[in-house]
Amino acid sequence: MLLGVKPFATLPTSFAPCPTGRAEGNLATVIADHPITQAIPNDGYCDWQFYSMLTGGSAVVFNDTELPFDPIIDVVSSFKYIRKQSNLFELGVGRGRLLVCTMNLNLSDPASICMLDSILMYASGDTFAPKHTVTASKFASLISSDFGEMSIHETDITNDPRVKQEK
Repeated sequence: MLLGVKPFATLPTSFAPCPTGRAEGNLATVIADHPITQAIPNDGYCDWQFYSMLTGGSAVVFNDTELPFDPIIDVVSSFKYIRKQSNLFELGVGRGRLLVCTMNLNLSDPASICMLDSILMYASGDTFAPKHTVTASKFASLISSDFGEMSIHETDITNDPRVKQEK
C-alpha cells in the first residue's frame, strides 16, 4: 500500500471543478463500487465528504495506454485535454498486489479517517484482489524520475516520443 504521490507523476486535485471550456483542471469524479468506497456514503461521485481529500490531493496520470485503467476513484479531466488519472487504484504487479492512494488524508477530518480505515481494512483483508495484473517493467511506466506534479505539456500524449504519431 502506498499513500502519497511518490514515485508517481501526478496532477493536483481540488474539490471545485474547473470552469467549463478550460484545458486545465478537472470536471468530475467517479467512484467505483468497491469494498473501500462502501464505507463512505456516496452517489458514485465525490461530494462534500470528499472535500478535504480532494483539496490539496493529487491524481496519478496513466500516460501508458497499455496499462489497465480501472480506478477506484477516477478524476475526470477536461474534455479539451483528456487524461486518464486516478487518486485511488489497485493493480497486481508481478506476483504482488499494490494499492495506491494519493488523496489528501487529513487525520483531523472524519471522512479522511474513515477512508484511511477502509483502505487499511481492505489492504489487510482477504478480499484484496486487484482485477488487473501487470509486469514490474510495465508498472515502471507509471513511475516518474522527478517526483511531484506534472505540467500539461508532460501529460500530452502527442509529446510522448514512445507513441507513434500518424501524419
